[in-house]
Amino acid sequence: MLSNTTADVTTTTWQLCGTLTDDTFIDVDGNVFGLNGIALITSETASTNATTGSDAGTGTGYTFLVRDEATGDTKKLLASDINIITSGQEVFTATAGQTAYALSGLPTLPDFSQVWVYRNGAKLIGTTDYTVSGSTVTIDITNNFTVYAGDTIEVQYIR
Repeated sequence: MLSNTTADVTTTTWQLCGTLTDDTFIDVDGNVFGLNGIALITSETASTNATTGSDAGTGTGYTFLVRDEATGDTKKLLASDINIITSGQEVFTATAGQTAYALSGLPTLPDFSQVWVYRNGAKLIGTTDYTVSGSTVTIDITNNFTVYAGDTIEVQYIR
């Protein structure tokens, strides 16, 4: 609560403190709400012992603050629980003429520029030698090569 004791006083600074006793939301109504002066850290030490609702001064390392889109609540996550970058790799032993290779677990593959495909150790060229759709890589054998039985096809991706 903010109050002035006289009508001719303008309050230009105020400080929040204490215990939040009720749910509180700030409606920015299309305006920018930002925080300045946040310390930049160069350490990548993630917390290994943070607990739910831990107080300042307990635990070590860092956690991530996230917003629950369903409720607007601010929550924290351990860095180890966040999959900001997902990568994978799978190796196939081809059958004669096999062109399609569906990755197990059916991950949605990213754009071809984040997928690398190798045939017997030689890198293939995206959109020329292979295409990506969903969780399947398809080799284009119209580019003057054949897939033989026993060929090793390796797919690597990152997103």
